[in-house]
Amino acid sequence: VVTALEETLRQVGMTAMVLGAIRSKAAKRVILTWLVALALMAAPIGVLGWLLATGRLSLQGYTPVVTEVSHRLSWKAPTSTEANSADLTNMGLLGVSLAYAGMMFAVTAGCREFLRQSRRLQKTTLDETFEEVYADYFIHNDGEDHRAR
Repeated sequence: VVTALEETLRQVGMTAMVLGAIRSKAAKRVILTWLVALALMAAPIGVLGWLLATGRLSLQGYTPVVTEVSHRLSWKAPTSTEANSADLTNMGLLGVSLAYAGMMFAVTAGCREFLRQSRRLQKTTLDETFEEVYADYFIHNDGEDHRAR
């Protein structure tokens, strides 16, 4: 004879199992999404490092701030060609930096939107998820289907 307390405890255990499965699915989705986002953000840095290491990209025209300061301190002004080249290179680096920052913002916004949509989809497929978890964890043969009795 199954008492009301035993039946309630069985239902609470079943609900806890279903909620645990839903939580683990959501956690896996979040971790996978953020790993993809990190890979997308790190890829341009890796490509830039590879281009610099293979010599396909050079920063020879880039004049660091320290060099400019040393020109000023030594009272030797850079030539107009050096100044124009440094300005163009600095503008190029600024443009690349702003483009990278924009890409990071877009990737972050895209990941947040994807996770928001997946939460909404998870709400709409809650019944199917329950049926799947119930079948996986609680029904080992057709005689154990307590809802059919």
